[in-house]
Amino acid sequence: MKKSGKSFVMGLLFLMFGFGLTVTMVAPLISRVIADFSLTTAQGALISTFLSIGGLLAVGFTLLCADRLPKLPLHRGAYLLFSLALLCVALSRGYYALLLLILAVGFGSKVVDILANPILADRFPAASGRYLNTMHMTLGIGACVGPMLLQLALDRGLSWRLAFAGIGGLCLLLMLLSIVLMRGAPETAAAASRAAEGWLDWGVIVPLCLTTFFYQGHQIIVNTWGPMYCERALGLAGTFASLSTTALWAGIIISRFLGARYVRPERTVSIAAWGNLIGGAALIGGVLSGMPVVVMAGLMIAGVCSGAVIPMVVAYLCGLYPKATGRVTSVVFLTLVAAPMVFPWMAGKIADIWGFMPAMLVSGAALLAAAACAAVTGLPRRT
Repeated sequence: MKKSGKSFVMGLLFLMFGFGLTVTMVAPLISRVIADFSLTTAQGALISTFLSIGGLLAVGFTLLCADRLPKLPLHRGAYLLFSLALLCVALSRGYYALLLLILAVGFGSKVVDILANPILADRFPAASGRYLNTMHMTLGIGACVGPMLLQLALDRGLSWRLAFAGIGGLCLLLMLLSIVLMRGAPETAAAASRAAEGWLDWGVIVPLCLTTFFYQGHQIIVNTWGPMYCERALGLAGTFASLSTTALWAGIIISRFLGARYVRPERTVSIAAWGNLIGGAALIGGVLSGMPVVVMAGLMIAGVCSGAVIPMVVAYLCGLYPKATGRVTSVVFLTLVAAPMVFPWMAGKIADIWGFMPAMLVSGAALLAAAACAAVTGLPRRT
């Protein structure tokens, strides 16, 4: 790769690391926002709701615009929007103003998340899988490190306002750094402004999007209910209970590291099918054992075997449809936004009725469903 290409990738990786730090920061701060504004629990929950609504609006925006307008300026504009919105959240004095700013954070951050994928796929079509996995690994590291740094700061008396201001300021600095690194690197012809063209084979796209939907369902169940499952079902204390998400994300980072180096796009479907199958079986086996060490091992194996599914699917579809990279990426991310609206509630309902062990089994079952959807994609079809 030429030096300009390396600088371009590094600039984008800095941006996505900063974005990754913000992914998991809102939920731990909600209780402090509730206390500061004297909100009810339901009012506090609307913060997450407005974040999700912003994400849905972003998916609609990118579906319409990503293949019709230059992606890199859109990406930078969205990054600037969500960085400034984070800073403004720190200064908010009213509840409704706070919700509108959170909506802007959700919109801008999700546009950033979506467009980074076709930007890389357009610029490096022959190595899109490698760079997309590297980018998602970097994002995962940020998402893994973010909560630990945040908790460390909160334990030392940092207010929630300063937390939002700090991460917003950091994102602005990373944006300036990325502009310096990416200067003189115009978008390729594939990424230039154009109308979306070409016929899309929904017989391929739909099963793969269902694969990412069920995979994201698995991941969000562990992120949401994993620590409580470890406390209630396994009897682990708070710090050790959080190892459930740490084990999963460690596996995901390893998976994306390996995927960036060894996975070829043409093997996406078979790897997604077998990886989700093995990961689902390992997770179900770990949960059924009832032994903390085996559960953590099952979670890590699930992460290693299935963690690269999202970047692999995006790279595969962008390779199939190089003139509609923004559109196919947006469709995939629609499933990633939809899954958190379904699976945490479903697992919570099951936990209320039958307990947390059956709820965690749903996470393993979601991986098996993802494997089945990927396998269907690989079946020969009539033409």
